[in-house]
Amino acid sequence: MASPTWKAAIDDQSKFARGFQAVLRVLEIRPRPFFNVRHTFISAALTIGCNQKWIAAQTGTSIAMIQEHYGKYIRDDGDALQRAYIEANKPGVCSEKTGTFSASYLGRAMGEPEQESGGDGHG
Repeated sequence: MASPTWKAAIDDQSKFARGFQAVLRVLEIRPRPFFNVRHTFISAALTIGCNQKWIAAQTGTSIAMIQEHYGKYIRDDGDALQRAYIEANKPGVCSEKTGTFSASYLGRAMGEPEQESGGDGHG
């Protein structure tokens, strides 16, 4: 017979699974098991170069399992992300200075047309 703790865990997973399937329906995404989210997370994280130890910790698995099952997604360009970050943050690389999440930046990010400048150099 299952312990009360085990039964609660099963009930929580069942409720979560029903909610997950409902979200998929609302988003008009075909039904799929929640396990697929884990696979997508690991694949995407490896593709962008995340640290394998961190991925293993986040997903409750081993680095060996990640290397065995997701090897095709593991980047072999070493420090490419670090080099890209350093290159992008060199002085003079960014010609437009905006505030953190300024209104003009957020508008452009949301696809809104740029606003006329108010004469102070800020949109």
